[in-house]
Order: sequence, then structure tokens, then C-alpha cells
Amino acid sequence: MLDVELTGSSLEENGTAELESITEVELTVAVKNDNYKTVAKPVVTAKGK
Repeated sequence: MLDVELTGSSLEENGTAELESITEVELTVAVKNDNYKTVAKPVVTAKGK
């Protein structure tokens, strides 16, 4: 489980009036090797109802 907290000011800055208007969330993860070189950048997308 990943809990993401959004502040009201960040929503306002992006023109979002209500949380209910958010229909999709994307999370990008950087996978790095022992030398800190990025070897993959998978994107996880979650869509609402």
C-alpha cells in the first residue's frame, strides 16, 4: 500500500478544485543498479471509476 498525501495548495496550483476530479494517477519509479545508473523507469497507472 502506498499512501499519497496532497495539499490543497498543490491542487490549486494545478487548477484542480476538488479531489473527486482526479481520475488518474501515475507513479514513475527509477530502478538503479549498483553504480546508480538507471536501468529501468517503469510507470504504474491507477485509474478511478
